[in-house]
Amino acid sequence: SSANLSSILLILVIPILALWQVSFFSHTMKWDIMDQFFPCRYFISECVNNKIFPLWCPYINFGYPFAADPQSGLFYPLTWIISLATGYTVYAISTEYVIHIVIAGFSFFLLLRGLGLSKTTSLVFGILYSLSGFFISNAQHLTWIVTMAWMPLILLSFKNIFDKPHFTEAIKLAVFLYLGLTGGYPGFFIILFYFFLLYAIVRFAFLMNEQNKSVLKKSFLLFTLSAILFFCLSSGYLYSFIESLPHIARGKPITLIEANKFPLSPRAMISFFFPFATTCSTFSMDTDISMTNVYCGFLFFPLLFIAIFKTRISSFEKAFFLFAVFCLFAAMGKYFIVRTMIYKVLPEMNMIRHAGIFRVFTVLGAVLFSAKGFEWLINA
Repeated sequence: SSANLSSILLILVIPILALWQVSFFSHTMKWDIMDQFFPCRYFISECVNNKIFPLWCPYINFGYPFAADPQSGLFYPLTWIISLATGYTVYAISTEYVIHIVIAGFSFFLLLRGLGLSKTTSLVFGILYSLSGFFISNAQHLTWIVTMAWMPLILLSFKNIFDKPHFTEAIKLAVFLYLGLTGGYPGFFIILFYFFLLYAIVRFAFLMNEQNKSVLKKSFLLFTLSAILFFCLSSGYLYSFIESLPHIARGKPITLIEANKFPLSPRAMISFFFPFATTCSTFSMDTDISMTNVYCGFLFFPLLFIAIFKTRISSFEKAFFLFAVFCLFAAMGKYFIVRTMIYKVLPEMNMIRHAGIFRVFTVLGAVLFSAKGFEWLINA
């Protein structure tokens, strides 16, 4: 329909125009995306176009197993599409970033629609999510951008296996997890695993208490199917990654000091209201600049309160709200006790560098609940 076409065009056009310096190549990207990710992408494209599978890179450290680099993008389909279509240039890597900003908008739009929100609200907040503080301040971290672009669809598919159990949802979950992992940042999936685990345990417990054996059995079988499919799709990535872990420095546990490093500091909380304050050279945030921005829209707080006190909140939304708040506390690193606690208690939490990483789930949850408040407001 014309309404659907308009939504698609707006989600496509507005982020492109908002990021015109990158979209129209007025400026190049910088820092990690050019220092780390571009060389990897360029190597892949040169190998692919010369009919070489890039298992080994001879140009760094006297050679190293390139396929074992979890952030190289070798097993990510879009890397191959760009490699075959145009090859990697500074223009292509900028385009890849913008493509994922657009994907983030579409995926969040679909998440909100899946949660029962109107097309107008889903459109506005899909765009807001794609241009939120995380996607701007962490533009250099391409793998972070990729994972969080697919994350809304991962969450929606996971929720639907409980609420609308069907084998297509299991397939979707496997595919979106595969895309988010092979093109993205593994640390996010360690954090996400604990949310999925706790939520699944609680939901299965309720189903058992209600003696709803049919839904319980169906959901369990669908998760099993999804897990099998995911491991099949990601087998090359996972095998290479696991084999390389004993031989790479980043594959070893970090210290508690490193785990609390680069937090979302209390001063950085000002970015909830004034995102440009994070770039002020005369106002120290006591953290890395890329970890300071949590902007979710200037009406975030009033809309959040409306969502909490005026709207009906589903069990999944309640769980994700608590998870988002928990991640906010964890993101504060040395300024709060949560990051230290989970470092000491939860397995694999000693593998995640930079406390500020946790804030990405806070931003996602904040935009989601702002959307619910906005929906109530326009219908009041």
